[in-house]
Amino acid sequence: PVVVGITRTDGPAFNAEQVRFAAAAAYFRERGLLTRFVDNRDFSSNPPKPGELAARMRQCHVIVLRTCEEGWHRFTPEERQCAERIGQALEAFVASGGGLVLQVRPVRYQNDEDEQFWNHALAPLGARLLHEGVFDPSDAIEVAMGTHHRDRFFFTKNILAHPVTAGVTGLWLPLHSYYPNAGTPAMAYGPEWTAVVKGGPQAKSFRSNAQRNEVELDQPGTYASEPPIIAVRTLGKGRIVSVAIDEI
Repeated sequence: PVVVGITRTDGPAFNAEQVRFAAAAAYFRERGLLTRFVDNRDFSSNPPKPGELAARMRQCHVIVLRTCEEGWHRFTPEERQCAERIGQALEAFVASGGGLVLQVRPVRYQNDEDEQFWNHALAPLGARLLHEGVFDPSDAIEVAMGTHHRDRFFFTKNILAHPVTAGVTGLWLPLHSYYPNAGTPAMAYGPEWTAVVKGGPQAKSFRSNAQRNEVELDQPGTYASEPPIIAVRTLGKGRIVSVAIDEI
């Protein structure tokens, strides 16, 4: 069976629990997939040596990598070297036939440089996180998110027929994450990528401020229409899907 590795802090310590009790694991098993947790510290400021990281990744056929939204206060030369090692390992894993699911997250804390770190790591894949969020004010609703919190969601049905989108006819997407930062972060992709889900004609990207990293709907960003939300590409023998939707 295909083994799907999902990044999590201290991931391997939770594998027995994941296999026996997690509803997601049962869902995957019904579809012939096995899941295991991968330690997300392997993709951090102190990754294993390149050969060691590659060997760990090869224990899985697919890696689900949810990038960290905090931890890099300054993007130092040492951090740049770490990002390069991670980027090279990801590129080699996919090129050799692996699958990669990316969930790139916007920075949480003011003036931190997590986005610079991850953009350097993702450069070999041709993807880049913008300091912007996607939203469509023309087709939005407000929803209660617990007792003291409300947020806005927008709808898109701008979906290309593709195996990744099979059976999906529309998506409601968040303006914010569970922090004030972008719930649907804006991404820039190279020509090798194809957007299979985009915002509608009235959807745009908006810049996030530097103080709270919060999307400002009066500050137009890179995309004036149909910003990409989910995108796919092949790289060597493998494939990548980038899902630009954060936790809510």
